[in-house]
Amino acid sequence: MNMGYSFRNISLRHFIISSMLPILALFCALSFYYNWKALEFNKDVYAGALDAGSSALNMSFAELEQISFTPYLYNDISRMMTYMKNGYLEEKGEVPDYLNLAQLETNYTLIFTKLLHSSSQDVRAIRFYPFGEAYGACYSINRDTAGLSRTEVSGEDIEKLYSCTAPYGSKAVFLSLEDIRETSGDAFVLLRTIKDYDSGKNLGILEIEVGASQVCDSLDRINITKHSGLLLTDQTGSVIYSAGSATPELLAEASQSSSYMVQDCTLERAGWKLSLMISVNDFRVSTAESIGIIFVVSVLAFVAGFVLYRLQSAGAVVSIDS
Repeated sequence: MNMGYSFRNISLRHFIISSMLPILALFCALSFYYNWKALEFNKDVYAGALDAGSSALNMSFAELEQISFTPYLYNDISRMMTYMKNGYLEEKGEVPDYLNLAQLETNYTLIFTKLLHSSSQDVRAIRFYPFGEAYGACYSINRDTAGLSRTEVSGEDIEKLYSCTAPYGSKAVFLSLEDIRETSGDAFVLLRTIKDYDSGKNLGILEIEVGASQVCDSLDRINITKHSGLLLTDQTGSVIYSAGSATPELLAEASQSSSYMVQDCTLERAGWKLSLMISVNDFRVSTAESIGIIFVVSVLAFVAGFVLYRLQSAGAVVSIDS
């Protein structure tokens, strides 16, 4: 009996070693492979989502750029801006008798009003800050009011606008509203320095104020996990849009951490940056159920093998005992 008992233990130990270790190794390999494939799949999915979101934003920026290019397409607009610079629209401005400013002002207002209301973007206002004799004036067309209105602005404000556009020449510049004014809100602006056709001199600065909520609607469709985040920042780093737990500070930390995967892309037209911070732990939790299934299958395979071993080895052990 002692010999049979010893043989049974040795045989059982050999079975455990020859079956448990391969099953355990297979379980670890499958778990690691599945987790890795899940992370790679989600990286590809989010990369595609970023491309789709950036494409939608670039289309919005292209439409706004077309509006800002209006002074170069309509002669009445450029002439009106020239007369604004010359101070003809000022109360004490000396207007030549041959000029029909009333008609030009009507055409100017009508064209920009149509563009403001027909745009698919949430354009809130179109403003022009002339240089020259009318320096310090702002001629604006607003969505919630009718006609062309004039307000006074400080020279510092205009210099701030010009400092934003001067490095880019006549190219459009997209900035958060907070970058140019001491105010907060879900809005950004397009700035462009308008030049005269013939002389090449600067007439003034055109500003288009746009609500950011509609522009960023495409980003709302990107589903992110609990501890992940999506961030859209302008050229100066100001936040235009954020979702989830993303902040500029946390994004900087995440780029140096192995607990996050960070993907970003630059919007060519605006120079903005769209960044996605993906929490690796969130995906590990989401794959735990699948890994649990692999574990259960491994245990069942071992139990089935053990039962078959006992059935097959019982007769051999009895024979050896005899």
